[in-house]
Amino acid sequence: MDRVSYTSGCGESVYLYNNNSTDNYQEILKPYIDNGIVILTEWPKKHGQRSAYNNCIKRFRYNSYWMAFIDIDEFLFGTHEDNLCTILKDYEAYPGVQVNWLVFGSSGNMTRPP
Repeated sequence: MDRVSYTSGCGESVYLYNNNSTDNYQEILKPYIDNGIVILTEWPKKHGQRSAYNNCIKRFRYNSYWMAFIDIDEFLFGTHEDNLCTILKDYEAYPGVQVNWLVFGSSGNMTRPP
């Protein structure tokens, strides 16, 4: 499942686009959907990431002050501040914020080092 945006002021809504998940995501998300925190869109399209992004922008751009496009296995964190809302206050004058992407892998190890 792709978590497409973290939006609406600062963290009030999460728009999820489900791309063919086979786990029990509906059961887990139900309380968040019922509380209006999560807006779930079924998106069973092959190679649908870009079209999901475009759909999210089109549907929710007027509901959102900030919008981030993040896969479910990715996350944002601050290096000097834990609260993302506090960090974003410093960038309100800018039309966009770019976040550096870091990939942590095995570093070529075939077995776990000591």
